[in-house]
Amino acid sequence: MQLIKAKNYDKIKKLYEESFPKEEKKPFDLILQKQKENLVEILSIESNNVFLGLIICAKYKDSVLLDYFALDRNNQSKGFGSQALLKLIEKYQDKKLFIEIEDTLKDSTNKEQRIRRKNFYLKNNLILLDFKVNLLGVEMEILSNKKDANFSEYIEIYHKVYGENFSRDIFLCG
Repeated sequence: MQLIKAKNYDKIKKLYEESFPKEEKKPFDLILQKQKENLVEILSIESNNVFLGLIICAKYKDSVLLDYFALDRNNQSKGFGSQALLKLIEKYQDKKLFIEIEDTLKDSTNKEQRIRRKNFYLKNNLILLDFKVNLLGVEMEILSNKKDANFSEYIEIYHKVYGENFSRDIFLCG
């Protein structure tokens, strides 16, 4: 299994559109534009030239935001997610990797799914940070590969990569 810089965006875009709630998606054209500016990296998760999933990261200085991570439904629960995440953590081992997950303490219709997602990241050696954010109206817990990662570094990624239109609507909870 490998992470490959995406070249064909048809499968990536289709999985992106299927996998994330409307309120959490950025325009795909914006993501493509930011990749051209070398601020976003779109990776295809593949095994033997078979598309398994996608990773989209925003990058600024020594920080990386795992913005989107999804496996094709047919490839879930087979260990590919853990393999891909471990490869991503290794790729960015010298950087602070930030990961957002929907708040697991809030009542929701998908609370069990949120808890499974959090446990997945914790099982794969990520650390729950001591701050939560309101991301465009959605409360998120933040995880990282570095325990000293902080809100200023996190918000700076949004500000520098996606601009004030996105970063002004992200703030600390509590």
